[in-house]
Amino acid sequence: MNGLRHVLYIDLLLFIFGCAAGNINSEKKEHKFYKSPAARHCLEFEKKGLDMDSRACWSRLLNRIEQDPAFRETEELSEADIEKVRRKVVSSSRREARMRGHWNKCLSLPPNQRQERLSCFKKHLALYRSRMTRADRFEVENAIQTIETTIKTATGDTEDTIEHVGKLLGADLSIEDEGIRIHRIASRGIMKEAAIPEESIIVLAEETRTAGLAPDEKISILESCEDRPIRLLVRHGGLDRVKFFRFTARCGKNFTIQDLSSFESPPEVCTTADSLELGLGISWCYLPVDGILEIEEVCLDSPGARAGVKPGQQVISINGQDVLGKSFKEIKQLVGLFPGRSILLGVKDGSLESPGPITGPALDDQHRHDCWKAIESTLDTGH
Repeated sequence: MNGLRHVLYIDLLLFIFGCAAGNINSEKKEHKFYKSPAARHCLEFEKKGLDMDSRACWSRLLNRIEQDPAFRETEELSEADIEKVRRKVVSSSRREARMRGHWNKCLSLPPNQRQERLSCFKKHLALYRSRMTRADRFEVENAIQTIETTIKTATGDTEDTIEHVGKLLGADLSIEDEGIRIHRIASRGIMKEAAIPEESIIVLAEETRTAGLAPDEKISILESCEDRPIRLLVRHGGLDRVKFFRFTARCGKNFTIQDLSSFESPPEVCTTADSLELGLGISWCYLPVDGILEIEEVCLDSPGARAGVKPGQQVISINGQDVLGKSFKEIKQLVGLFPGRSILLGVKDGSLESPGPITGPALDDQHRHDCWKAIESTLDTGH
């Protein structure tokens, strides 16, 4: 009898120890995901509320898990962990889409509905400030300041006001759809000092495309040079060569010009066999006059295709930076950040039409070669 009790007692102890060990192993398994350096890196972005970076990070991680079995084994990620990463990609994508959708709603409001646009921009900033990059915040704050200045100063006849702006900048000006045309240049003044040719066009003011502004907004943003220095981009030519002038100007009797630079470009520059964008699986043509990268072709199963880039889309920004006034070398530098950093292309039709972040890995040499051959074949046949 005592022997039977002894055996039962030992079995009970073994059962208790077995359960405890099972719980420990289960606990270890449960926390393995949160101890993975790759997952923790993405969780940091999530913790800071950086939706765009978070989405790109989870997408890169999922891509690596699915393409690199050795990495999955090294990180000891279970099927449940991988499913968790998939859910993270979906949830972070939804948050980013909500933010971009609200911004697009603000941009879609007609320029003459100033109060509505102002309220929308302010609401956007209040809702998403902590989730925005510095460049995003600057863009929104600049839009708010421009509208507020317009509301305060847009009084009187437009023609009289454009004459006032012309006196400030030292040139006869006129308002056109694509910007502000510079006609006769005075013998002394900002335009003379910057060596701007006559019949040039101011296409960017304070990083804002003047073509997208209402006439009184164009005037207002230039008039602000009396209160503070403003950044301008001026375009000249366009048929055979286009030349851009960048500078910062402060108006007044003792006007100042800083950071003056210029560059020339052919009217079109397209992807070649050694272009960096082939690593994204994309070919495009840069049209500097319009400040557009026109997508020609997208290779199947490439980073660009997975992000939703499509032929015919007109890209106007890379990672929030307007391509208008950028040299082709500067655009190459932005693309060269990939795959270390995701690439977000802003499309002319609005943020709801824009593709998602393009994440790595980049196409390897063989796939780049195959991609270029496929693009050449399509361009040759016209299909």
